[in-house]
Amino acid sequence: FLRRKLGALFPAAMRRELEGEFAESGDEFLPGALVDAAIDDTLGELPSSDKPAFAFIDLSRKRDLTSLVVVVREAGDRLVAASVQTWNPRESPTGETPFADVRAVLDGLPTRFRRLEKLVIEAGAEVGAIGPWARQHPRLSGIVSEFQSSAQSNMAMLPSLLALLRPR
Repeated sequence: FLRRKLGALFPAAMRRELEGEFAESGDEFLPGALVDAAIDDTLGELPSSDKPAFAFIDLSRKRDLTSLVVVVREAGDRLVAASVQTWNPRESPTGETPFADVRAVLDGLPTRFRRLEKLVIEAGAEVGAIGPWARQHPRLSGIVSEFQSSAQSNMAMLPSLLALLRPR
């Protein structure tokens, strides 16, 4: 009902609010050319790194992917994606993200990335599946923080992201 009504009155709002689409034509926030120029197809999953590393996890139980991204600082302000892992709840026999598997991967991060400096957990509805465990983990507890995602907080990050993507 809501999809039909909102879609008839405000199609863009329906796509944004019900389908998680955050751009009307795909490039309002970040021009596609900037994103394409920043992609290095030669990079792959790093088994480990001794460089400073930072991890962010976005959690979802049933609808969206749970995503873990680890970046390492190469030199100066150059960050390189070292690891990108996703869990699709639709591929799980239970129809839910297997948080035990997610915790197992997080447990191995300090070994893979010996200079892991920060683990940021998106503080949405599913933070309880990972947050308390991570805050008690002997090697993660001191580096865990939560991030409350909102339209405003996401927009506040865009200037920094644009600065990193623009050619120097």
